Amino acid sequence: MNNVAWRSSAAAARLLLRSRPSCGVPWHSRRLMSSSVSSSNVPLWLRPVFNGLSSMMLTSSRVERLRNADSIYRSCKEQASRHEFLTNLSISKDSFLKKHQIITLHVWFAHRYLMSRDEEGEAIKSQVYEYFWEDTERRLRGHGIKEISISKNLRDMQTATVSALRLIDEGVHAALYANEASDEYDVEKLREAVTTIFYGEGESVDSKKTDALVSYVLDELSALSRMDAGDVFVGRFCWGEPPLATKEQIEAAQRSREDPWKPAIDVFGKEYWFHANTKEARWEKP
Repeated sequence: MNNVAWRSSAAAARLLLRSRPSCGVPWHSRRLMSSSVSSSNVPLWLRPVFNGLSSMMLTSSRVERLRNADSIYRSCKEQASRHEFLTNLSISKDSFLKKHQIITLHVWFAHRYLMSRDEEGEAIKSQVYEYFWEDTERRLRGHGIKEISISKNLRDMQTATVSALRLIDEGVHAALYANEASDEYDVEKLREAVTTIFYGEGESVDSKKTDALVSYVLDELSALSRMDAGDVFVGRFCWGEPPLATKEQIEAAQRSREDPWKPAIDVFGKEYWFHANTKEARWEKP
């Protein structure tokens, strides 16, 4: 395979995987922090008020973190739910695990970005995973898994997810750094990783599809490296089109994005619809 096609994307992706922001305080937390004021600097008679305000600020920070993590996970899942990943890449539509791993890949993108954003990014990353596993449990119920088997199936999903995250990490690292000095990119390990995760180890797969997946991974990393933290932290990812997307599929996806009614799954695994702007929920799509 000609590695030249990936050089631009891979070079930008390297910046994301290496970089840490020069400012130690994330943009959305700066207003909640003070470099000079502590309770010891406040008169005794004002300390109860100061402590109360500090508690409110911490609560506000926590609420904002939860809201940001929810927005990030929803964005990852919405992109991963595009049917083109299944149809264009011939990934099994009936396999819960394969569809789960498409979400895993997009959560990994968010994971890599948040790791580069200091302590607040780490905190949000942990909460994103909490939402990921809560949603996985709901999807298992929606898939028809009996309640008595939910815990076992969830453990199986966790094992498969950890393995997928490791394979993606190793594949991307090999693609970006194996021949760093020569400006060449060895994508073979990343190709093997996506083949194992989405098709099965040792499976014979059309190279056009695995190459498209490899390009998608590197392109999304490259795009993430250029995104503004303020957008990412509220879930405004600039996702690219799924691999091998046609003009008709892209136009249909645009119409879908403009529709404010989005599908969701409740705690019992039943699908419902909610309005992205008003937060209204209904069992049937209006």
